[in-house]
This record gives sequence, C-alpha cells and structure tokens, in this order.
Amino acid sequence: VVLRAVDSFPRVTGLAAYRIVQESLTNAMKHAPGQPIRLSVRSAAHEGVRLRIVNTLPEAVGGERQQRNAR
Repeated sequence: VVLRAVDSFPRVTGLAAYRIVQESLTNAMKHAPGQPIRLSVRSAAHEGVRLRIVNTLPEAVGGERQQRNAR
C-alpha cells in the first residue's frame, strides 16, 4: 500500500491499511481461490484512507454466484 499524501498520515495509518489489505487478500484466496480480486485505495488528508476490496465467490449451491465487499 502506497499512500500518496504520506506527510498527512501517521505511519500507523499506513501500517493499518497494509494489514487490512493483507488480511483481505488472504481471506479472498482462502475462501475463493482462483477468483479475481479488485482492490482500490484512496486517500485524502482530510478524509483519511478508504480501502475497497471486492472478490467474486465461486458458484454456490443452486448455481448462483455471490459477491462480497469488505470495507
């Protein structure tokens, strides 16, 4: 995770964002192996950091695909 406005955020914020992304990717690979994962990171000094991690789950019983959003 690279925060563009590094001077505006405490180091702990970058570390927290990194760990959240790390855990989200681990969970996606564990629960939906081989499925695509979309990740977006936005930051603004007065708004903080916004992470969005989206992955598609494999087909569930009945043939429906599911999608999870983590915020």
